[in-house]
Amino acid sequence: MGFDKSKVMRAAEKSLAQGKIPAAIKEYQQIVEHDPDDFSALNMLGDLLVRTGQPQEAIQCFTRVAEHYREEGFALKAIAMFKKIDRLQPGNVEIAARLAPLYELQGLMIDARTQYLFVADAYSRGGQAAKALEVLRKIADLDPHNTDIRLKLAEGYQRENFLADAAEAFSHAGTQFHEREAYEKALDAYTRALSLVPYDPAALSGLTASHIALGTADEAAEVLERAVAVQSDDKELLSLLAHAYIAAEDAPAAERATVALVEREPSSLRRFVDVVHLYLKNDDTKAAIRLLTGHAEQMLSGHLEETLAELLHEILARDPEQMEALRLLVRLHTWQHDTEKLRGALDHLAEAAEAAGLEAEEREALQQLVRLAPDEPRYRTRLQELGGATEEFERSDSFAETAEDVPTFESFIQMNDEAPATAPPADEAAQFEWNSVADAPAAADPSASFADLNDDWGEGATNEESTPVGYQEFDFNQAAGHAEAVESESAAAPPAPVVTAEQREAMLSQELEGVDFYLEQGYSDIALDTLEMLEKQFGRHALIDARRQRLTESANAAAPEAAPDSTAFEFHDAAGSAAA
Repeated sequence: MGFDKSKVMRAAEKSLAQGKIPAAIKEYQQIVEHDPDDFSALNMLGDLLVRTGQPQEAIQCFTRVAEHYREEGFALKAIAMFKKIDRLQPGNVEIAARLAPLYELQGLMIDARTQYLFVADAYSRGGQAAKALEVLRKIADLDPHNTDIRLKLAEGYQRENFLADAAEAFSHAGTQFHEREAYEKALDAYTRALSLVPYDPAALSGLTASHIALGTADEAAEVLERAVAVQSDDKELLSLLAHAYIAAEDAPAAERATVALVEREPSSLRRFVDVVHLYLKNDDTKAAIRLLTGHAEQMLSGHLEETLAELLHEILARDPEQMEALRLLVRLHTWQHDTEKLRGALDHLAEAAEAAGLEAEEREALQQLVRLAPDEPRYRTRLQELGGATEEFERSDSFAETAEDVPTFESFIQMNDEAPATAPPADEAAQFEWNSVADAPAAADPSASFADLNDDWGEGATNEESTPVGYQEFDFNQAAGHAEAVESESAAAPPAPVVTAEQREAMLSQELEGVDFYLEQGYSDIALDTLEMLEKQFGRHALIDARRQRLTESANAAAPEAAPDSTAFEFHDAAGSAAA
């Protein structure tokens, strides 16, 4: 005959009503034996066993029920069952170990901490140090602002020779002290961490921050210098060292550390800005401009041209006649192909050169200004005062004086018809310049780099040196019959410098370094445009094809990121167009 659970349940309830507890226990035991998942019956059985003085048997029942609730995610019911067990068997470590995470899950942190502490103490007294430290770490994580617990944890790890864990715990305590502005205690904690794990990044970073907060950044720099001496290629250490020297207002040392950092991490180029500001804070404009001049090309290739301009204007606001700053500003605007700003910089440079008595430099600036602004008489007048009016300007003046002799375009045509010489083709005539220069600087030659731009601002510079190759003058007062002579003179002009194959390879390699930078930074569009420009300029080349392959692989791996503002690449585009 099968088991009739309903019949047995009615019999158990009847026995309970009659006060027959032993009989009821037997009936509930039958129920849980045939239906182990009836946890209500199992709980009732446990209660009845307690009433009859059988605590161990009751604990077995309650434990099964509690574990079921815990596994099913009923935390509160599980807590209630484990507390029943705890009352029957106080000081049970296993029960406390189960209660603690349940309290934590419910957000009852004080209760959880109490249970964890009990467990940790029990493990410690039992010689189970590793388990005790594991529990102590949970307590520390429960209360991250409790530095006492964190320090106790660190010391425990240290006793057990878990040095990395101990250093981490000391650093964590140091961070908490620092956040509470207890900087001296923070330094002590960080120092203890470093005594266990020298050059630990977290401890060094925290120690640096605390020293800076206390105004003792130079002491942090001393510690960091020792670390860098051992790990000279560690970029994080170099970054911390540069930061410490900036805070200590030691500009030369900050510059040295920043140079070392940028050599290993080019993307840190902007850190030079902090050094420049420090030099300016110390009223050392010469050092500031020296630093900018030495790293101008890197700043431009790193798209920091606006930052460079801001720094130069800050220097000039302090010293309006700082010649090196003005020269660099001229170079910057030449690179940008910004005619208006270039004219303003040249005008400022000419005025500063005049005030400093640098006639050769003033003359050179004025010659550039005459080309940029041929209708501005004051540049020409001052240039003539300096004796810098070249033949081209004199011819221009001569033409102006005798313009009445050539009143119409028709008379000019008639004069050419009577001349024995053959007029040049229209496309060649378009290349002639009438004592003027294009509004914007000419596109760069493939052999030119930024360092070549406007580089000859020396004392010996002359107007002829700055005249573009192939520049021709045409004198409208000259008889048309002299055209052959002019053509002959032009043919006899020295040829443009020849660029060797080795030089072209070197130039291409240098340009491809920029492409590599764009690829590393994810500027796929810019890299592609630059490769197309270089192919027009240098032709098909294996090095260019290799970069295209990298670009294709990168595009297949992930969608290209949006490129930054492309205005900084106008110079390269112009160069590519000219070469094409």
